[in-house]
Amino acid sequence: MIYVSEEISGEKYKGQITVFDFIGRKKKTIKFEGFPDAEAFLARDMAFDEQGNLYLAGGSSCRLVILSKDGKLIRTIEPVEKSNNGEEIKVDVIGVTTRKNLIYLLSEWQGHVYVYNNKGERINVFGKKGGAPGKLSRAQGLTIDPLEGTSYVIDYMRHTILIYDLKGHFIGEFGGEGNKTGWFSYPKDISIDNRGRLFIADTFNRRVQVFQTKLENTNIGKD
Repeated sequence: MIYVSEEISGEKYKGQITVFDFIGRKKKTIKFEGFPDAEAFLARDMAFDEQGNLYLAGGSSCRLVILSKDGKLIRTIEPVEKSNNGEEIKVDVIGVTTRKNLIYLLSEWQGHVYVYNNKGERINVFGKKGGAPGKLSRAQGLTIDPLEGTSYVIDYMRHTILIYDLKGHFIGEFGGEGNKTGWFSYPKDISIDNRGRLFIADTFNRRVQVFQTKLENTNIGKD
């Protein structure tokens, strides 16, 4: 099935999810309800877990919405940070992905990845805001290696992909501004398959670049 986040104009609800089958026939529409400001909610990103539940990142609405496979509300998660004077500040949720029983949320404003368990409890935060190597100037896309738990995060403004280990420790980055292989021009989104291949939307180079993160089926050392 194909799930598409749509922005609707001139109706009560601003956003919805339209579901199509594999040949493009419309099967159903999911409207948002049961949480504050549901009629204004728009899904910026989405992911599924192993049970088929749907996770919707609300961007500047500062909320993750979790729906069952039939579109019923399970819970919402609203990450917060504390300001210098101790006040709680709502955090944008621009990206979401899941791995096993964990939920990973990406904040563009904070330059952080927030990790929650399936009960909605925060268990980790990683990533640093900034414009230098190893930091996130404008985080845009997030994906997690389903086998190893390695995190890959796009920095849109620095044209790079940052890499973090299973515990969220920074281990390196690659890319930079350019149009040759391995270089990017404002990359926007990223995904990984179960073979460890990274698919990166290279926006202004008008292409998708594909990278292999690990060697497989190699003939090195063989005749």
